[in-house]
Amino acid sequence: DAPIGLLMTYLDENNLLENTLIRFTSDHGQQYFDHGFNDKHNFYDESWRIPFILSQPGTLPQGETRDFAIWNDIPTTLLGAAGIDSPTMQGFDLYKSLIQGEPSPRKCAVATLYKSCALATHNWKLEYFFENDEGRLFDRVNDPKEQSDLYLY
Repeated sequence: DAPIGLLMTYLDENNLLENTLIRFTSDHGQQYFDHGFNDKHNFYDESWRIPFILSQPGTLPQGETRDFAIWNDIPTTLLGAAGIDSPTMQGFDLYKSLIQGEPSPRKCAVATLYKSCALATHNWKLEYFFENDEGRLFDRVNDPKEQSDLYLY
């Protein structure tokens, strides 16, 4: 944290903050026995959800939260911030929607992990494991800690 604070202070003191796009993210979360085991290779929110924070005072709105983003959106968003259109890339340019005050163009999150996949919307999360022909379904509104699997086998 200290080196980031030094960088932010330097940018601010040298009037560079408004001309600098700051991006913070990580590769995965970590659950610590929230679901009975300690592993990061799963679709539970503790492992799957990560921070994706953009800051550019004077250009981007401050303190707002948007909905879904996935890894594919990161390079497209950074290219968009540089003024480069990337229509052949799979991600969404979230920078453009942020500066225009619009919601995220992404309406859900999708992911694959080994031989499985998941889809999350505001209300539901569906996971499917191909080799086992099994799934999990969670009501994200009424069961935000994903404790009650509603998938019918």
